[in-house]
Amino acid sequence: MTRCLIYYYSAKTKDEILEECRHLLTSRDANEGFTWLLDGQECYFSARRNKEASGPGTPIKEGEYRGFPYFIDITCSAREDEDLVAPVAIILRHLWEMEIPAVAECSFEEELPYLGGWPNPEIQWPRTGLAND
Repeated sequence: MTRCLIYYYSAKTKDEILEECRHLLTSRDANEGFTWLLDGQECYFSARRNKEASGPGTPIKEGEYRGFPYFIDITCSAREDEDLVAPVAIILRHLWEMEIPAVAECSFEEELPYLGGWPNPEIQWPRTGLAND
């Protein structure tokens, strides 16, 4: 099983972000999550609130992405890491284009743009925590 977490910082709800990811990769509706077929094998995407997020107004130091309020959980059974590089890169680039700080945490970070998102000179790092939905 291959797994990747993408921590992100956005005022958009987790459902809005998940819907954008779904739109990038498939045409199905995304409610609590969605399944995407990668070469005939299922990968499950879900967006979740980060229970360890920094609270509203709490300072976030540069590089401390685990304080971001949400993460996207991507889990694929029987997949190799290299199979997920392209879809994760698509999602990261999309989030960055929307000026949403996002950092991937996975075993293949070094193969992703900007080593998975940190450091990324194109994105403004948030200064304080954001209220979770």
